[in-house]
Amino acid sequence: MDIKFEDRITKAESLEQTSTKEVQDEPSLEKNFGWWSLFAVSFSLTCSWVGVSASFGTSIGSGGAILIIYGLIIAGFFSLCVAVTLGELISAYTNSAGQYYWTLQLAPERYRKVLAFVTALFSYFGCIFTCASISSSLANSILSSYSLNNPSFEYKRYHAFITFEVINVALSVFNVWGRYLPHIATSGLWISLIGFVVTMITCLACSSGRYNSGSFVFSDFTTITGWDNKALSFIIGLISPIWCFAGLDSAVHMVDDLGVKAGKVLIPRAVLCTVILGFLTAFAYSVAIFFCATDVSEVVESSLPLLTIFYQSTRNKAAATFLEVLTILTGIVCNISAHTWQARVCWTMAD
Repeated sequence: MDIKFEDRITKAESLEQTSTKEVQDEPSLEKNFGWWSLFAVSFSLTCSWVGVSASFGTSIGSGGAILIIYGLIIAGFFSLCVAVTLGELISAYTNSAGQYYWTLQLAPERYRKVLAFVTALFSYFGCIFTCASISSSLANSILSSYSLNNPSFEYKRYHAFITFEVINVALSVFNVWGRYLPHIATSGLWISLIGFVVTMITCLACSSGRYNSGSFVFSDFTTITGWDNKALSFIIGLISPIWCFAGLDSAVHMVDDLGVKAGKVLIPRAVLCTVILGFLTAFAYSVAIFFCATDVSEVVESSLPLLTIFYQSTRNKAAATFLEVLTILTGIVCNISAHTWQARVCWTMAD
């Protein structure tokens, strides 16, 4: 039997009204967040330029600088498509549960509960793995910075594990005090942007006269993966630039911190602005840093490629450590935002 267009409109309006009523009837958090703090959480978590810096080692070995440069363009385009989709869904079905709530509303009636449950599990596991990934990266950065300034230090694997656990637990505690989260997130946004500008300008200024060639940055393809097929090696290496746009749905789960009416408007804007600013900062940062990487083989072999590039650029341990500390501070705020994200997802699943 054919369904009239008017019936489809009526059904869509009914679903939206039900969605809004359900959200309004549910227990909610204090409305401490506004536009800037929401955008700060979203951008601080994704923080694309730091994501690029954390994946330099694998990207250089899988195709060289062009993997990141052109990979960011590819990842940025598809991330923008994802952002538009997320914005449309959250404006139509405004609920902090996000993906699994949309699945429950849009999936076929027979399978929707099972599909929603599976979606919820994958969503939460993604949050947990992201928090672990950021904590692991921070642990490696801290230990590498300490090792650079203390040559006698003998690295052990348990050092990284203990540092990882301390960071992960300590930064998760920040989410206990919800009223301070907007201020922490906003401060983190400025720390990230200041760190981006300072590290990029410092590296370019200190490397003056020793830049890599334009062909190295924009055209040379180098791989140590063992794959004879360059296209396959490039595709595998795309995981690095794609990782720079992870966590785009974080703002979606902040409906309870904003309210339904504000969430319909502010969340789509926050997600779109995160992708746009993330791409611009990551692309500019990548081009600048690759022009400053004077010894690529040393960068590939290093346990922390970014710190090695900082040291090659500045030729000074103190300066390289300072730039790395700025990156670490940005990563700390990134991890706090990641725990905010996973806490909100956990909240919606438990509700």
